[in-house]
Amino acid sequence: ITEAVPFFEEVVSPLSVALASSGNVTMFGEDPDTGESWSPPSAVDVMKLSLQLAKVSAQGNIPSDELISDIAKKTLPPVSPLSPGDVVLPSAIRESLETLINPVSTALNESGVLPFTGQIVEVVDQIPDLILEVAEGVKDFVPTPDSIAAVAKKAYRARKTLLIQFDNDGIDETEILEDILAEAERIMRMKRPMVTMGLERKVLQGGHATPLLAPPATIASRAEDILGSDEAKERLLYKQADDIVEELSVWLEGLVD
Repeated sequence: ITEAVPFFEEVVSPLSVALASSGNVTMFGEDPDTGESWSPPSAVDVMKLSLQLAKVSAQGNIPSDELISDIAKKTLPPVSPLSPGDVVLPSAIRESLETLINPVSTALNESGVLPFTGQIVEVVDQIPDLILEVAEGVKDFVPTPDSIAAVAKKAYRARKTLLIQFDNDGIDETEILEDILAEAERIMRMKRPMVTMGLERKVLQGGHATPLLAPPATIASRAEDILGSDEAKERLLYKQADDIVEELSVWLEGLVD
């Protein structure tokens, strides 16, 4: 609890502001049409332009003249000899390109590659706006650990909860959280005496980063086929992560019973 807020304040917020900013260069030239100063695009601007291109590509299409013009205007200063106005791709060239990519696009679409890529792009497309929201202060709040605990006591109402604690975690707060959730149950039962909240804590071997150490499932499966299950887990250092999965599986099965 106490580690999450400083991480957001000290890492996420400054990084978002930096990505949303155009940097120290405030003027790189003047737009001959509007007379306005021109600044290089921010990292977020570049991300948005890249995602627009990715969306078009994921559909197996050639970028429109409008999109090409927008990219050129935002990435090239007006004073640059390479800086064009509106870009118009000749019809003959566009048709030739479409003829070349259509067979490849059809094959990728039928194989499921393009639809899958499109889904990934749709998810990633949310990131630039999220960065801007953080940079603009929409998510700029710094709740104290005490306020978080107070809200949890009043609002947490899950009927069953499993807390996993690691025996070598120097910043672990599982026991503090357990006390908070136990208090949440006492508060709830004051209003609804017949309702109970099952709270279970398991202590496993590992540290704070243990859940992140497992390799991709395909690699783990291949290694286990070659080395055997126990040997693969030891060599690839994911035995403790696998123990977490096993503990969660047993706990979830208990919910069904």
